[in-house]
Amino acid sequence: AVVIGASWAGFNYYTKKKELSAQAELARIEAHHAATLKKITEESQDKKAKDKSKPSKEDLLAKEEQELTPIIQRYESVAKTHSHTKAAKISAMNAANLLVKFKKHEAAEKLLQQALKETKKKSMFFGLLQIQLGTLLAEKEQCDKALSYYQKVVGNKNFSYLHPQALLKQGVCYTQLKQYDQAQAAYERIINEFKGNAMQGTAKSLLRLLKVSQKGS
Repeated sequence: AVVIGASWAGFNYYTKKKELSAQAELARIEAHHAATLKKITEESQDKKAKDKSKPSKEDLLAKEEQELTPIIQRYESVAKTHSHTKAAKISAMNAANLLVKFKKHEAAEKLLQQALKETKKKSMFFGLLQIQLGTLLAEKEQCDKALSYYQKVVGNKNFSYLHPQALLKQGVCYTQLKQYDQAQAAYERIINEFKGNAMQGTAKSLLRLLKVSQKGS
């Protein structure tokens, strides 16, 4: 028992040390990320002031991709090197958000799927990754597939705190698929079951728009 206890203590220490190391690296990357975004914004504003012209969205996006690609790679490195840590999950989600922004959906999906494999099913990150995967698929206009990811969250009581977010995204997908009854049911669940939640206002607005569009059709 003493040997087992000592082994467990050693493993626990190693796990905590690994997590702290990963969190420290993540913090450095996020600081660099924030500083880079600030730099891009300032350079864009300076260019606008000098040239008296606003850069196109395409030019701004290309500039962002050029500047942020090394940061994506650093996030990916943490996700891979420090797998099974909380920092790895956050890094994977941060990298995936940027990849989606630059229309690299396949790379983002691969990264999130790998993170999902390394995440315990009762973990908060398991629910967050399901929602992010659903959002990625919805952006690719694959709402039929996205709905299954949202449902894995909505159908799990362990993720009740994520239900409003997943239901809202379900409602949007159902609307896109012209399954209006299901969309209405999703919005009404948020309104009736999650009073005071930040998603309530959006759910009410979307429900109102849904009803107006149905009357006009």
